[in-house]
Amino acid sequence: MKKIVAVIFIVLASIIASGPASAESNVGQCMTYKAKTAKNGRLIPLKQVVVKAHPNDKVGSTPQLPLAMKVLNEKGTMVQVADPEDDSVIGWVSIKDLEYQDLRNCNMW
Repeated sequence: MKKIVAVIFIVLASIIASGPASAESNVGQCMTYKAKTAKNGRLIPLKQVVVKAHPNDKVGSTPQLPLAMKVLNEKGTMVQVADPEDDSVIGWVSIKDLEYQDLRNCNMW
């Protein structure tokens, strides 16, 4: 009986020690731009997000982004994002300008 309890304890300890599973890639994740909430409930971007046509471009534009974006591709610190409503490609954005969002927010369209 003691051996069975010891084995169960070891198995449970190894499961707990392994921690939560982490994704190796951001592809398929739902993201949004980093923002703060104003008193009226609107989101205010913390800074303008630069969108580039290619990940290695030096300059880009700062268009108004949709609230939810789906990650299509990843290269270094840049991710290619698309509008989840119609899967139209927006461009390449620095991952540090974005934050994770629940997948349900990308799938509600």
